[in-house]
Amino acid sequence: MLGKKEAEYSKEIGVISQGMKVEGNIISKGNLRVDGKIIGNVTCEGSLVVGETSELKGELKVNNIILNGRFEGTIVASDKIVLGTKAVVKGDLTSKSLVMEEGTRFDGRSRMTEGVADPTRFAKLEDKEKKPEIK
Repeated sequence: MLGKKEAEYSKEIGVISQGMKVEGNIISKGNLRVDGKIIGNVTCEGSLVVGETSELKGELKVNNIILNGRFEGTIVASDKIVLGTKAVVKGDLTSKSLVMEEGTRFDGRSRMTEGVADPTRFAKLEDKEKKPEIK
């Protein structure tokens, strides 16, 4: 059950509208919609909706994402990734569930996982995924 503060965050929607450009990292406790451009990392404990006019480059750590714009980088979702018909993605995807609609352009790798409960656990997941050095 969500506490009062968490319930408030889940209702909020931050917006980066078309014509806006953000260079740097974004952290959102609630939901986020992007129609502009982001160069940097995004951590979103709610859902991230990426519109057709958007361009993102970096690492996304989210609960759920619906992507219809251009993206280059890495997406780690604790639940679901949906790539819409206008999505152009170059990079790696990790989630419990992946949906690619007809028309999606995807160049990269996808990995299905279990057990990632929420975006606040991403640091623990990343520590486990560190690859051993090859000498």
